Amino acid sequence: MVELKKQIEDTRDKLNILITNSKEKINSSELLEVSQILDELINAYIKLT
Repeated sequence: MVELKKQIEDTRDKLNILITNSKEKINSSELLEVSQILDELINAYIKLT
């Protein structure tokens, strides 16, 4: 479960970086992919807790 929490934090950080950098040029497909991964990880974490 610690590993899952770490994955969530890492993915959230990556998403925040993408959003911050999106002011220059938005890569919407990468943004969507990371958002979906984060959603799946959070749902898995919720089911385990």
